[in-house]
Amino acid sequence: MRSALRAALLCLALAAPAAAQEASLVSGTVTDRGTGQPLARAQVEIAGTRARALTDSLGRFTFRGLRPGRHRAVVSRVGYQAVTQLWELAGSSLAVRVALDPAPVRLDGIEARVNRFERRLETRRRAAGFPVRVFDAARIEQTISPHAWDFVRYHSGVFLVPCPNGRLECTYKRGRLVHVDVVIDEVFSMFGLDELYRVQRDDIAVLEVYDGTVIRVYTKAFVRRAAERGWWPS
Repeated sequence: MRSALRAALLCLALAAPAAAQEASLVSGTVTDRGTGQPLARAQVEIAGTRARALTDSLGRFTFRGLRPGRHRAVVSRVGYQAVTQLWELAGSSLAVRVALDPAPVRLDGIEARVNRFERRLETRRRAAGFPVRVFDAARIEQTISPHAWDFVRYHSGVFLVPCPNGRLECTYKRGRLVHVDVVIDEVFSMFGLDELYRVQRDDIAVLEVYDGTVIRVYTKAFVRRAAERGWWPS
């Protein structure tokens, strides 16, 4: 009886540290380095995993259940320079702070007012009523993807599967197979995902993923023309 009790206590003692390790919590805030103001809808990703989060209106984000060890986090937001941090998880929790520097876009001598463009896009995202993932030029240029199709396939979080016609341009949404639509510079693409091959990585200003089923891409040339003509997304 005593030996069984000792064995049970030993199992509990071994299990407790393991449970604590598996329950690692990372919480943090993202701010504008110049103003100190919190940045909402900044994207925080853990490299090599599918773990990602968007900051709330107070610039806060949380990750739960990360394994102990070193993690590389990439923090980005449209209109700001992306930042990479190394997080060392040795205990059950970690608090981090991330400050981003504004990154005005210069295109052929024209400094586009990215903040105004972003406000219009933000209005559209809020009106969508479902999650929208956003990738700016700085975040995209950190990858080795040669074009927009490769970035969508491997870095956007969109899980592409073959459509009934065999083409890799569908995904599952709430258990249903649906087609992934593409909009480039405010024009619906009749050629679907294939048209993303012609959009080179360094030409992308912003790439948005609406609910995992609609890809919206804005090229730097389009942003330049918008700045010249005073046109902004409605």
